[in-house]
Amino acid sequence: MAIHMALYGGLGIIHCNNTIDGAIPIYAVATTTAHPNFAACSDSSHHAAKRVKRFENGFILDPFCLPPSATLREIDEIKRKHGFSGMPITENGNLGGRLLGIVTTRDHDFVQDRSTSVSSVMTRDLVVAEEGCSLDEANKILTDSKKGKLPVVNRKFELVALISRKDLRKNRDYPHASKNASKRLLVGASVHTRPEDKTRVARLVEAGVDVIVVDSSQGECRLTARTS
Repeated sequence: MAIHMALYGGLGIIHCNNTIDGAIPIYAVATTTAHPNFAACSDSSHHAAKRVKRFENGFILDPFCLPPSATLREIDEIKRKHGFSGMPITENGNLGGRLLGIVTTRDHDFVQDRSTSVSSVMTRDLVVAEEGCSLDEANKILTDSKKGKLPVVNRKFELVALISRKDLRKNRDYPHASKNASKRLLVGASVHTRPEDKTRVARLVEAGVDVIVVDSSQGECRLTARTS
């Protein structure tokens, strides 16, 4: 819901009854049982915020990368968890590593042996943008190339960012979306006034939330003032 609120020009607030990380809270289990459409409540606050931030990007500065020794089974797992199966392949499997290729669905869709290494199926003939180019320049290269993704590299051919055609389509389809200066969707999150919520705040800031709301029934209480 937070994603769609931002796409239509609003701002979604992630509920503080979600866990900070990982486990499903009792609240989410009860709500999901009562109404299956609320299954998304099982997200942790940190994960939910990151999902919103990853939904639409300008330059993707933290793309998923894999080393050439990775298998298609690993790509399947990334798709199961995050919803996409195309990513850059770098020498060390990390951002900043020398770019070797890129793997997309069309490279591996019909490969039945999922233990196959990505190096044997990845695309090596790459269209890239140079570090320092503007977002408009990168988008033009991507559009002209008719590719799905455009790696951005430095002079050593090390990966520094990524551009996705899907984000161009989202930008076209949702021209009034609420975004920050980095072209990512805006999202907020609420926190309780309990001491352990200091950890929640730190994790939410790490995930990139744009605003934090203190959820309290009494604005004049000491805990609320201390949390704020």
